[in-house]
Amino acid sequence: MREGDVFRPTLQTLHLNFLKGTLGVKWSAPNCAVLRECAHKPLQFYWFRAAIRFYNGLLSLNSATLKQAPHADLKLVHQAKTSWASDILRAFEGLRGCGTYIYTSFLAGAPYLLLRFTADLRFRMRKVWRDIADMNPLESDNKLVTYHSCFACPLLDLQADSRTRVRNGGAPLMPPRYLHLDLPKHVMRNVSRFRLQAHTLAVDLVTVTSVPVLLFKMRCMFFFNVKA
Repeated sequence: MREGDVFRPTLQTLHLNFLKGTLGVKWSAPNCAVLRECAHKPLQFYWFRAAIRFYNGLLSLNSATLKQAPHADLKLVHQAKTSWASDILRAFEGLRGCGTYIYTSFLAGAPYLLLRFTADLRFRMRKVWRDIADMNPLESDNKLVTYHSCFACPLLDLQADSRTRVRNGGAPLMPPRYLHLDLPKHVMRNVSRFRLQAHTLAVDLVTVTSVPVLLFKMRCMFFFNVKA
């Protein structure tokens, strides 16, 4: 559940392979872009949130023995690096409220505010998009930059609930509209490949300074301007 282990689990690999097969893109398509295209979150998000819910559930039980289980596991952190508590403590790294989650809640035996934790977890998982938000797709050979700037649906507001987003005309909560249309399989595959730059053309292997790649990126920008 650590920040850099999002795509390491085997189950997450199988999940991505299923999505890439459904879209009809090649296996080397950027994982982050594929998840965003399908409006899916990494499985780590659900695992980490389930672990915090489990911890809160232990503290809310009537059994005094079960309430002491997290404290007993904490005492094993320095002796066993594979304990449940040590995994949770390492997983907090990268969260905005890391210190609060560790010292105010976990080590103190206090429950977590799940809504705040969930928002912080979403914020951490969007780091890849914040890092490239100001990059120009015409000056970068990073496929995520082109996808984020030209094709990706806007990210949801972490502070607004779903009703507020819909009422205010906020960011969409669903995948792109073409995924909801009854399109022929080859049409949906070609649209997905174009949006994710996951085609089988040789231009994919050319350096960014070459003319074909620049023309391809200009075509992407033109499509984006027409769509807007």
